[in-house]
Amino acid sequence: MARARLATGQPGRLSAFGKLDSAEFAIFLRLLGDALAAGPPGQDGAIRTRTTDGTMEIILRPLPEAGIAEIVTPDGIMRGPDHELTITDCTPSGVASVAPARAEQEVA
Repeated sequence: MARARLATGQPGRLSAFGKLDSAEFAIFLRLLGDALAAGPPGQDGAIRTRTTDGTMEIILRPLPEAGIAEIVTPDGIMRGPDHELTITDCTPSGVASVAPARAEQEVA
């Protein structure tokens, strides 16, 4: 469930995550850490990487003058510069859950 909430395949702001439960926050921190460790950014300023197991793709893009993002967790609040984040589940079941309409069209 936590993975499905984060891995939408759609870009969104860190500040839009709002409140994350403990499981969601653990996954979020691992993914954010993977992205930050993968630098340097490309020419467009974005960092693109996959998790070490290859099951998720992360794109982290800075948002100039975007302010500070706050993510509320059961253990406190994480604050940092707001970024655009795209998390995509690259597993077969994750790809199907991101685009069910397309999969249905191909079957028909």
